[in-house]
Amino acid sequence: MTGHPIREEDFELRALGALEGLEREELESHVSECPACAQRLAEARGRLTLLALVAPPTEPSAEILHRLRQRIREEAAAVPLSAQSSRWAIPWTAVAMAAACMLLAVLAVSMWAQNRRLDRQLGVLRSQQQAQERQNREMAKLAAAPDLMIVSLASSPGTPKAEARVVCSMQMGMLYYDGDLQPTPPKQSYQLWLIPMQGEPINAGVFNPVAGENSRWMSKIPAGVAPKSFAVTLEPAGGVPHPTGPQVLAGPVS
Repeated sequence: MTGHPIREEDFELRALGALEGLEREELESHVSECPACAQRLAEARGRLTLLALVAPPTEPSAEILHRLRQRIREEAAAVPLSAQSSRWAIPWTAVAMAAACMLLAVLAVSMWAQNRRLDRQLGVLRSQQQAQERQNREMAKLAAAPDLMIVSLASSPGTPKAEARVVCSMQMGMLYYDGDLQPTPPKQSYQLWLIPMQGEPINAGVFNPVAGENSRWMSKIPAGVAPKSFAVTLEPAGGVPHPTGPQVLAGPVS
């Protein structure tokens, strides 16, 4: 073989015992003369060994067992009856190698899929952790605001009993909501409004509670606005520019 092998998978296939014919001969000839490629082959074998050690026990599928039995029958048929007693170890060695290769291949694929799932789960957890850390920092800033306000919201007449509170700083333009409203009907959302001393209500956040859990979130609000009260209305899913639905919670700024 001239130069280095082009395909990286040749090393994995050789480690599995799945590289055959001229390709195998060329790779082995090259590896015997190239320390760098010999190292790559050794690393491939090491990876397969590690996979075999860390992978959970896996029962071979019915298809694999069928293929192994078929291989045994083919090997036995290929050996003359008179020579079977002296050559019986050769087919069994080949069968054992084939079984090991198949099982390692199954384990490798299984571990690869499992690693992909773990990577995705870790990515979600990292994102959640980063979001929580950002909210904790914002909460610390809000708690230290010199104009901190805490506004209690109570359920409106004719609506299910509920309560919430709004913690805000108009200088910082930050708001924290904590409430226990029931989940919204289909295709609807709750919307929090800042009612200023003058002007139209200002959207302060759209949310959909989860059953059995308090809704807790932070949002930005216009800085410097003088609030008169806060209210929560039931609106079409995703919210609206101006309140149109029934008011379910309300509370004045004292």
